[in-house]
Amino acid sequence: DSSNQFDITLGASTVIDAGVNGVNGLDTGSLANSTLYYVYIISDSRSFNTPKLLLSTSATAPYVPAGYDILRRIGSVRTDGSAHFLKFYQSGSASQRKYTWDAPISVLSGGNSTTFAAVDLSGAVPALANCRVGIISSFTPATAANAATIRPSGSAATTGVTITGVVAAKAQGAQEEVLALLISGVPKIDYIVAATGDALSLSVISFIESL
Repeated sequence: DSSNQFDITLGASTVIDAGVNGVNGLDTGSLANSTLYYVYIISDSRSFNTPKLLLSTSATAPYVPAGYDILRRIGSVRTDGSAHFLKFYQSGSASQRKYTWDAPISVLSGGNSTTFAAVDLSGAVPALANCRVGIISSFTPATAANAATIRPSGSAATTGVTITGVVAAKAQGAQEEVLALLISGVPKIDYIVAATGDALSLSVISFIESL
């Protein structure tokens, strides 16, 4: 469980029905569009109730049904604009899990800020501290050798992951990893470009979380 005091064994494959509230369902409310949800395994330290699953929008404090008093977060999922769960791939072991979206999720389009500006990743990344995020970038420089930089949001560093344009007005793609920091509970990174004529687009392809 979350306190590392109790082992919780689910025993068999289990389906979460997000159309119901309670065990093996959503903790409260109705399934929403374009929303990140957290998956929990819940159990009873007294062993009166068998382990079940639970879905919640809370990364730390889901509404746990009566009879259950221990839990562990075991994953994250996201809905699209029609409340369908987005397809993803999960890998990793122990407490480390990597999630790769089947289709990258856009978080910035045509960014042209010449001072560091924050990018909100909450539509693609859980609200977890120090989350390592895989970013796909497309950078179109106004002038060859202009560069774009991304860094953890709020960092004092003036440098970070840099994408340098090769040919003026020609898009150049790259893939990199950057740490997302929680700013007022929202996962963010910063970006900057060399000139207002530059354009940077960013999409999240993956993230790594510690469970």
